[in-house]
Amino acid sequence: MTGVLALARRSLRGARRRFDARPLDTLLGVVAVVITAYAVVAPLTAARYPPITDLPMLASITSVLRHWLDPAWHFQDEFELQLTRVPTLTYPALGAVLALVFPIAIAMKISTAIFLLLLPAGLAVYCKALKKSPEIGVLGAFVAWGTIAHWGFISFLGSVGLTLMGVGLTFMVLERATARRTVALSVVSTLLFFTHVSAFPPYALAVAIAVAAMAPLTRRVRPVLLALAPPSALFAVWWFTRPELLRSRVSLGFESKRFSQMTDWLFHSYRGSAEEPILVTMLAIVAVVAAYSAAVSFFAARSRRTRASSRARRASVAALAIAAMFLGLYLAMPLEIGIWALVYPREIVPAALFTLGALPALPRSPWLRAPALAALLMGVTSASRFVAARFATFDGQTKDFEALAAELPEAPKLGYMMFDRTGSEGRLTPLLHLPAWVQAEKGGWLSFHFAIWEASPIRFRTTPPMDVPPPTPTGFERHPERFDIATRGKYFDWFLVRSAASPEARFLVDPTIRLQDQRGEWWLFHRQ
Repeated sequence: MTGVLALARRSLRGARRRFDARPLDTLLGVVAVVITAYAVVAPLTAARYPPITDLPMLASITSVLRHWLDPAWHFQDEFELQLTRVPTLTYPALGAVLALVFPIAIAMKISTAIFLLLLPAGLAVYCKALKKSPEIGVLGAFVAWGTIAHWGFISFLGSVGLTLMGVGLTFMVLERATARRTVALSVVSTLLFFTHVSAFPPYALAVAIAVAAMAPLTRRVRPVLLALAPPSALFAVWWFTRPELLRSRVSLGFESKRFSQMTDWLFHSYRGSAEEPILVTMLAIVAVVAAYSAAVSFFAARSRRTRASSRARRASVAALAIAAMFLGLYLAMPLEIGIWALVYPREIVPAALFTLGALPALPRSPWLRAPALAALLMGVTSASRFVAARFATFDGQTKDFEALAAELPEAPKLGYMMFDRTGSEGRLTPLLHLPAWVQAEKGGWLSFHFAIWEASPIRFRTTPPMDVPPPTPTGFERHPERFDIATRGKYFDWFLVRSAASPEARFLVDPTIRLQDQRGEWWLFHRQ
């Protein structure tokens, strides 16, 4: 504790010295951080259950880790941990720790915000390493609430932020290999492995591109190799011990039509055309800020040493090469790899963010930099307000679900069927897994769970004593009519159904099941 306090005091003294030396620069930095954090956090405060498709299931997995030792939740009866076989741990582990203090819904929001904030933070480190303005990192908040986040690929987006940060630290280590930088690179690389293991190979390739570009000039390869040795060893061990379901072969191709889909995967999560003006405005702002910064740089040109100019050229070439590598993955990767869905769309996010490293640096003068930063922040907050308004609308659409969920006992055996998934403005069916919040908040069992795919840190129990729900047909979550009440239904005591028309006829095959309550399109049945 004494060491932490001493470090805090030193940090405060350093911040005070920087403010005294360059007060306006410090003020701009603080404003950028505060508004960027607001842009990421604001939507999450607008709804109790955010309209993020996979978030309820992610909350359930997090709750399993949080309540693993609590027999009243019955998680050990149903699941077993596989923390080494699927080491995607940082997101659920952070949520589980936060859930020791906060309700699970709030814990998930905080951990989601932290992981999405890794995008602007990583972009800031990356731009600083390229001798560009770290304030460009605010653009990461615009991408944070794109289509990939609305699907619920939060761990992947966190890995993108760590990839940006790791590549930036690689440039810094190649420039000047201090112990602090080398350790930081190793820590970030290891965190990336535990955040999203499939993101590690592209990250290693991005680091290799940076080394290939800069090593002939700096001749400092060894510190980078030492920093990456621990996570590389972890990845090698995982590769040879990974579950069979994660051993699918990858077939590459080339789809030119994906060029026209880029904006859809970056920022088009809702129906209608309301998002298009926001995206067009943001692109226009970036173009104007780039032109403005280039013009200021041209008229305020300073003499630079040849070595510094050579380094800048090599760093820019490496940045574009890394962006091209991720763009190539976007164009060549399949849509699905075994149980992994939406594979290639994810790669457009790192491709776009690494491309931003080619932007001109913002003006050095804080007076000239302020209007450029204000324009970028205006575009970012505009997108955030749009998403927050949609989250608030969705919050009103979940009130009936909340009311029925409150009637359920602790640790229920809950079968859920989502016949009607409409009513949301989102294109990505955010209602699909909404009942999984019941398990996240109360424990018990669900009729469908991601654990069936064995691609998360938990899987269904395979050894006695076990109490595991009967397996569901493939695609059940989107085809609830495949759920047989007369057979699989015998396992469950409660049934939560979303349907525009009464689903009571489906339960006539079992006279012990009676309608408990109905709110709007939500129907709750109970086995008497």
